[in-house]
Amino acid sequence: MMSGVKLSVRQSKTHGRGLFADQHIPQGTTIIQYTGQKIPKKEGRRRERFYESIGYCLLFNFDDKHDIDAIVGGNESIYINHKSRQPNLQALVDETGIWFETLRDIKRGEELFFNYGFKPEKPKKFV
Repeated sequence: MMSGVKLSVRQSKTHGRGLFADQHIPQGTTIIQYTGQKIPKKEGRRRERFYESIGYCLLFNFDDKHDIDAIVGGNESIYINHKSRQPNLQALVDETGIWFETLRDIKRGEELFFNYGFKPEKPKKFV
């Protein structure tokens, strides 16, 4: 499910590059899917050890049996930076994947943030 929201990767004041809204986005809008290779947890743990050794990890918990590795087949969602106290996105998981949804209205030009410590518990059904 793609919303057609216009986003761009630009230099971030927070860290390296970030993902930014190129238009106003209303609260509750699903904006982008976290894409990558779906791998078994055992393989995810193996890759995580390697990625941590090089200081770069794009693994995301998908379900009890799988992770998503965005280093293989990822998209612009990898540029969403971390902000634990003021995220403007949340992650939602359903049977099709991991999706980012706005927690509030997003202004044009605003950087998108997610709390990396958040672990989605309840699957959301998309229409």
